[in-house]
Amino acid sequence: MSAKTMQKLLLFCSFLLVVLPASTLAQQPPPNLAEFFEQRLGSMPQPSYKELLRVIDPIASMDPKEVSAALPFLFSALKSSKENLPVEAAFALYEIAQRPDGGTLLRSRVPEIAGLLDRPDERLSGGAVLTLRFLTSSEANVTIPILIQYLEGPSKPNLVKTEIVSTLIKFRSADPAAIKAVNAFLALNTEPPVRIATLEAVAANGVNTPEIAGFTLHSLDDPNKFVKIAAIHSARALGSDVWQQAVPVVTKLATDPSEDQQVRALANRELQIRDSTPRQ
Repeated sequence: MSAKTMQKLLLFCSFLLVVLPASTLAQQPPPNLAEFFEQRLGSMPQPSYKELLRVIDPIASMDPKEVSAALPFLFSALKSSKENLPVEAAFALYEIAQRPDGGTLLRSRVPEIAGLLDRPDERLSGGAVLTLRFLTSSEANVTIPILIQYLEGPSKPNLVKTEIVSTLIKFRSADPAAIKAVNAFLALNTEPPVRIATLEAVAANGVNTPEIAGFTLHSLDDPNKFVKIAAIHSARALGSDVWQQAVPVVTKLATDPSEDQQVRALANRELQIRDSTPRQ
């Protein structure tokens, strides 16, 4: 998992870091996954972070039958109006998706998971897109059409769509439909945080197409300094051909006294690196 993905996961789970009142669960053996979410759907109070981990951590090695038995309660919890309960369920689904048999367990539930992408709570939408990314490694024929449809949909460009772009580049760089959707997204005039995240995704995956290269090179002239910084990293990661095209602009960034100091320093440092092969 990349550092950026880990950061997103930490943001997704950030609600867990809030100090919550301890419940009686701490004094009892942890219930199994199905029992826990059945009780949470009932009268069980919100667990603390430590209590929740006692239930979530065993998922990785849990018997598949136990996981399957819990799924109806998990998906009911996703629809609950109880504070934080849907996020607890999304956290559990993310853990299930990382199992070797995660695709088998969740294949039929992919449309329901994708339904979270439009939820206004970013912990749910962000958790859903990361869960789908893990499932794509084994269930691409199910997840990719849904991800393309969402990326091409009318909703505003956001960090969820950026993660979808990253997933499509990683798993379907030779798929005409996927690359068409990616290229259409790259052509949009998005907000700086979205452009930065997209450039970071491009750099992390290292897949080069004319449209990706053009997006990266164009971003070197962006008025936002953080977009420029991400574009420099992306240009270097895409390989020698793109880097050589970027060198004139990067040289200008390095020598322009009116340019931001952080941008100038990075541009100078990158120009001094003689080896222009893609970074790992």
